[in-house]
Amino acid sequence: EKRKLSDMEKRLPLANGTILNEHYTIVKLLGSGGFGAVYEAKSSLGSPVAIKETYISDDALQKDIEREALLLAKLEHEDFPRVIGRFVVDNDGDKRHYLVMELIRGKDLQESLQENRKPFAVNQVLEWADSILDALQDLHDNGIIHRDIKPANLKLTPRGRIKVIDLGIAKGAVSDNSSAASSSLAAATPNFSPLEQVLRLDVNHLQMLYVSFFDKANRILEQGTDQTSDIYSVGATLYILLTNVMPSGSPARALSVWSNKPDTLRPANEINPKVPLEISNILQKALAIESKDRFQSANEMREALKNPSQFVVERAEKVKDSDTIIDEDFDKNIEQEKQRQREQAEHARLQREAEEKRRQEIIEQNRLKQLREVEAEKERQRLRDLQKAPEKTVKVPFSPLRQNSEPKQASNPKML
Repeated sequence: EKRKLSDMEKRLPLANGTILNEHYTIVKLLGSGGFGAVYEAKSSLGSPVAIKETYISDDALQKDIEREALLLAKLEHEDFPRVIGRFVVDNDGDKRHYLVMELIRGKDLQESLQENRKPFAVNQVLEWADSILDALQDLHDNGIIHRDIKPANLKLTPRGRIKVIDLGIAKGAVSDNSSAASSSLAAATPNFSPLEQVLRLDVNHLQMLYVSFFDKANRILEQGTDQTSDIYSVGATLYILLTNVMPSGSPARALSVWSNKPDTLRPANEINPKVPLEISNILQKALAIESKDRFQSANEMREALKNPSQFVVERAEKVKDSDTIIDEDFDKNIEQEKQRQREQAEHARLQREAEEKRRQEIIEQNRLKQLREVEAEKERQRLRDLQKAPEKTVKVPFSPLRQNSEPKQASNPKML
């Protein structure tokens, strides 16, 4: 009898040379995670392709994957990978879904930023932003929300074009309320995700905000993600590309702002003086905590970035060919900002611990109070039972000895 594969064995990457669907040969593994893997492969005609493999065991999730393939196949924008086909391999009940896509070569912007070790030139980032927002508008027009825009999901091709990749957790492919939502949303990146998404990712952040701001946090949690969620992620992405500093997370920012304290997100132009004030203000709007305060569409943000173009282009052209930022205080600004973020993170951690301790104390107090109430009710019930019980008459059993011991009275008076 053939041995069934364990869950661990099922998630092992496919070996190079593996043939799938009698048509695709695996060349190498490009990346993997708990949800699946991506491979470079060659078709039987010799053309290079990317194959996304998804491990699934849930029927509802299978439908989500199928819907993802259908939605992606509708996209015609040149900045998205072209979908070639899909198929399912069933190996004794171990179903794996495969999505075949155009292979995008090149480095992602996260890799490029790490290699660059400094912010990109303003005009270059604005050029990328225009392409990203144009692609997102096409995505939104097709009823899809990406929900994971970040530098690692933006590939720079050898020809200099930006390609938006990895729509694995896109809403429309996977909805907020689907059975796959909690698994898929967990793949998102907190520092690039808006509050309405992070609160679904991390229950600790939700509990932290619930302590003092239950109504606000619950309202944002219930509204779910929409196209403005992608706008926030674009703002966070442009922020790090222009400053080389990770933007503050939305929960820490919300806690500070709702407590009537300054926003922990420092404006980009304060970190990198080469960022024009207008662009910094646009990023602040895109990164608004409340979705209603952000740009309401990708086109709206795109136009906002174009409106101050004359001033921005003039400023950008001056540093277009510069390999270094010449401001003497720039490196100092970055180090100060990173130190400030470390201090804020530590402060937020201590605050969360204090709030969690207080929450546990309240839970314990309520538990003890309930115990006391239960004991008091038991005592009251015992007293009521005693009051209801009838009085018992003690019957003395008949005893001949006792009868004989009683004095006899004379019945004949003459005998006295």
